[in-house]
Amino acid sequence: MTGARSMTAEAKVLEDAMRRLLATGYDTVSARAADGEWPAALWDSLAGMGVPWLGIPEERGGSGGEVADAALAVRVAAEHAVPLPVAETALLAGWALAAAGLDVPEGAALACALQPLRAEEAGELVVSGTAGDVGWAARCEYTVAVAGSGGSSRVVLLRTADARIEPGANIAGESRDRLTFDRAHPVASAGASQHLPDLLLARGAAARSIAISGVVDRVLELCVEHARTRHQFGKPIGAFQAVAHLLARIAGASVAAQGAAALAVRVLGENDVSLAAAAKIVAGEAAGTIAELAHQVHGAIGMTREHDLHRYTRRLWAWRDEYGSDRYWARRSGTELIDAGAGDPWHDLVRA
Repeated sequence: MTGARSMTAEAKVLEDAMRRLLATGYDTVSARAADGEWPAALWDSLAGMGVPWLGIPEERGGSGGEVADAALAVRVAAEHAVPLPVAETALLAGWALAAAGLDVPEGAALACALQPLRAEEAGELVVSGTAGDVGWAARCEYTVAVAGSGGSSRVVLLRTADARIEPGANIAGESRDRLTFDRAHPVASAGASQHLPDLLLARGAAARSIAISGVVDRVLELCVEHARTRHQFGKPIGAFQAVAHLLARIAGASVAAQGAAALAVRVLGENDVSLAAAAKIVAGEAAGTIAELAHQVHGAIGMTREHDLHRYTRRLWAWRDEYGSDRYWARRSGTELIDAGAGDPWHDLVRA
């Protein structure tokens, strides 16, 4: 996705700037300390660069640029295990607001609720309902959601403080909260397609596929370095055939994850749900394989709090299930193919 031959000059500048920032302002010690916490100084630095609002038109309060720029930012942030809602703000909530013709609140981190809420017209619009596993909600001033009423849907921008918040976290320690709104008044709203919840799910799957590709590259680096520097019986463990075989399998799964990420960028540009399914299936399978094999390469040391490996593998295990697991998307794709009335589903799948 970010190969030198396909990367624009502007994207290269963005990547270099983010890597410099993360190398100097988010070292291993501060990263470990930030697990489960909100690194406010890092958010302020990224916000100063306009990173969380990449891909959102400037006239809607975004930073401009292409969706590929936002995807690149998500990938680089994932490589460094940055615990911030870059994907949620740029690719989900911010995108939904801009697509509905609404402005993004200036400088705001945005949460995005996938479960549809209820809208009522009682002199003015009010919104009620519960949404679970909302990424970073407790830390975001605003939450974007879809609210339905009488067969129509609306994109709504809500103050997160208007909800009852039940804090939660995924296995990587990243904030995943439960929000309950009771007749909350939206800050802004606009009509939306009935398909928007499905599109948000697909975009979330694409965003996680891109993030996974960044993490697996970092895990591969850790494995190669460990196999090169860890010695047994007088030679590096990478010289043993069993370990070399594990490294080869990790490298192969990493290539598959990069392919899934490239497909995911297309999803974000085209809002193609079927492509999102394909990307998340491959990325999820790669994530599971790489996490398992990486811990085999590292042995017991990879499970210790002091080692970096678990900071990445816990994210792989968490992200492969968020916005639909690979099993969910595989079943959905298969069901849709059969329901389409294909006379020979396997032939049509291969041809596609």
